[in-house]
Amino acid sequence: SLARGTAPFCVVPATAGGEAVAGALAQGGGVAVYKVGRHFDAVASTLKANGRPSVYVAKAGLDDQVIAPLNEVEDGPKPYFSTVIVAPPEGDA
Repeated sequence: SLARGTAPFCVVPATAGGEAVAGALAQGGGVAVYKVGRHFDAVASTLKANGRPSVYVAKAGLDDQVIAPLNEVEDGPKPYFSTVIVAPPEGDA
């Protein structure tokens, strides 16, 4: 589940910067970071340091869609509307 009990589910654009992504992570609950594009390396670094399981999604619903664990995705720019979904912390209620 991306939002358990009363925990929030935050949606934040990568274009808002690392502080916005870190702030969403600090709220607890699940997080979706969208418009990853050229911000992928910074976003991935922040999310990997946080340690929560994360999944990268690009071109969702298209024949060439990509869905992979974040830690298996190579560095470098990604399609603009790529998204990373972050699981809530264990024990969130």
